[in-house]
Amino acid sequence: MKKFLNFSFKDRPLDADKQLNPQRIKRRFSLILALILLANTVLFLRTASLQFSGGRQPLVEETVGRRRQITVPAPRGDIIDLAGRPLAWSEEVESLYIVETGLSDKELNSQLLSLYELLESHGVKVESKFSEYFDFASDTVDSEQNPRFVFKQDMDVIRAWQKDRDLFNLKDKSAQTLALYKIKEEPSNFFNYLLYDFFKIENRQAGASRRYTNLEAYKIMTMRYHLLANNWAFVQGQAVLVARPINASIKAVITEQNSKYRGLVFAPSYRRRYAEDAKYFCHVLGYVGKISAVEYENYKQYSYTVQDEVGKAGVELSCERYLHGEPGVVSLASWVKDEQGDYFLPATSAISPKPGMTVRLTIDTKDQIAAFKALRDNIKVQRLQDPEKGNAGATVALDTKSGAIISMVSVPVYDPRDFGAAGYDDAAALRVKNYLEDNKHKALLNRCIGEIYAPGSTFKTITSIAAIMEGVIKPGEEFYNCKGIDTVGYREWECFNAQGQPHGVQNLATALVNSCNLYFYQLGLDLGIDKLAKWSKILGLGEYSGIDLPGEVKGIRPGRELKFQTRALPEDQEWYPADTCQTAIGQFDNAYTMLQMVRAIAALATGDLLTPHVIKEITDHTGAVQRAEVIDKRKLDLSPTAIEMVRRGMVGLTRESRSYTRLNFEHFPISVAAKTGTAEVGASQELYITNGLFVCYAPADEPAVAISCIVENSDSFGDSASYIARDILAERFQVELTLDVLQWQDPRDVEEVFNTGFYD
Repeated sequence: MKKFLNFSFKDRPLDADKQLNPQRIKRRFSLILALILLANTVLFLRTASLQFSGGRQPLVEETVGRRRQITVPAPRGDIIDLAGRPLAWSEEVESLYIVETGLSDKELNSQLLSLYELLESHGVKVESKFSEYFDFASDTVDSEQNPRFVFKQDMDVIRAWQKDRDLFNLKDKSAQTLALYKIKEEPSNFFNYLLYDFFKIENRQAGASRRYTNLEAYKIMTMRYHLLANNWAFVQGQAVLVARPINASIKAVITEQNSKYRGLVFAPSYRRRYAEDAKYFCHVLGYVGKISAVEYENYKQYSYTVQDEVGKAGVELSCERYLHGEPGVVSLASWVKDEQGDYFLPATSAISPKPGMTVRLTIDTKDQIAAFKALRDNIKVQRLQDPEKGNAGATVALDTKSGAIISMVSVPVYDPRDFGAAGYDDAAALRVKNYLEDNKHKALLNRCIGEIYAPGSTFKTITSIAAIMEGVIKPGEEFYNCKGIDTVGYREWECFNAQGQPHGVQNLATALVNSCNLYFYQLGLDLGIDKLAKWSKILGLGEYSGIDLPGEVKGIRPGRELKFQTRALPEDQEWYPADTCQTAIGQFDNAYTMLQMVRAIAALATGDLLTPHVIKEITDHTGAVQRAEVIDKRKLDLSPTAIEMVRRGMVGLTRESRSYTRLNFEHFPISVAAKTGTAEVGASQELYITNGLFVCYAPADEPAVAISCIVENSDSFGDSASYIARDILAERFQVELTLDVLQWQDPRDVEEVFNTGFYD
């Protein structure tokens, strides 16, 4: 045996006729490569036929003993306010689904037409979006004999729709392919393509002997398109939602004639519902919508399906994984077939879905409505005086001890109920379309966290604290002279708030009360841009706050490096003393969100930099807390002297100034520390506007609430926004705004004014 093995494995040369020459190696390599390419081509064509064609070949044939199952969605978790009032919940709806049963095109078309007309007779719309792209013309008189079809979107959208590989997969006209598979720009040509070639509803060879009328064919197309849009789920045996809600009459017909309506099954689905008051929370709550392809790729590992609804904005998005729940499984009663014929297979069992969790907000409805009405009414007053004023606004109230958001309002607003109703309410669908396409009012934008603004004179509080902490000024050594008009930083300036008249020698408190630009120009120069930028960053300006909402922007904090990177001309890239002057009063490159400003003001009040949050806690269906409130604060080591020096000037504004702010707060029973701001915006005279800003905290001696607010294109400067904060604080501290407290015109006492994006 040993000799045999040694002989067998001994190296020895091949016979001459068996040796592989280079040509033989090349031929063998070519053969192997050809076989690999052939196998890949077959695999690609098979996959493409399943995924991209209009065909509906079942993935697995029905066989005796195989029971079908569908995934049943879980009810989405509730969102409630701080007091437990429901804002968003899921409503169970009896729904009709369809699964692949191996019907031929002819059988399927007949069944889908019958189903469409059954649903239509009961006033139930199918889920298909086909009519959003292609439909009969509105002026069509005879849809049977003389139909006229139209595309319902711009041609660019229609071309992209027809080119979608998961839908029709047509090619550009310039493509090297048959004319049959090129984009159809004439609606009638597109109809005929679907009728004869794509869905194969009719046979071209039959001539005038058509099986269906144009209207009937269109109904079939509507149903077939819905299956096409959900083709990947359909061919894998998943159930596709057809229509909802299903009434008892429809259910009875389909149940009694189950052999006629094969593959149809009844199971619950869920619609997102929002309370009427949810409209005041729209930018915090967000809304839900059909899962996108990208979202599905991200979520599919968590048992999501291509038919799920997911959060698109607000808490609905940031808490998606908590709210979604876990789907269940239900077996189907269905007709199956074998060699002996058809027979009925009844349903057997089910695994119940696990509902999503409940998200409780930090915001109480009463505080939110008060903030909304205060902002809305303030803007209405401005529009009464000038219809072009008061374009939009935002306000945030923050708990200075925990970072919990007390209220957050951005206007214009939208109604989250419209997104759920758009599928069956044409008016709601039109409003949703406007929300998504309106780039002027931008109702979907949460201006509190997604828009940045120059802070104007509210930033003087930041300059003040930085100067004190850096030792530039201190008690008794804080004086600068305002001459009304003066040269500072090699440039002549006029003190806007002095209107050309000098304020004279002032300390920090009086400069804050007077909002003296010349004082802060000089203070800013002595401080320097580097130290000012340093303390802006420490106070969270130009930084993400970490709020538990999507869509936050970072903001812009001025500095030498930023100017160098953002200016094209070399002479504009150098930092000048005048740039520091402008920065010190909240102009130049300063641009922050209202959330960043209220966070900074809360820090000035308490010495703690907070992480703002809108989620109080998240609980499961048993009530057990799965995520408790996260309170995150960082000590800034601000000196008590610095806090007190700035506080003295901010309180003086509400007690001693010659302004609407004093009139609003002079007799207010709660001491308020505040600062107004007027920010100049616009690159040219034609675009020039001023935004009115207001920041405050209260009580001044024991801070509990901080507020920031802005009115875009304001005509009364920052003073006008003080009304907003006053009303928010009145609700928070239960202060009755009687005439002796108000001392000034109440903006709520105005006639109704129609404004786009407001609720009256």
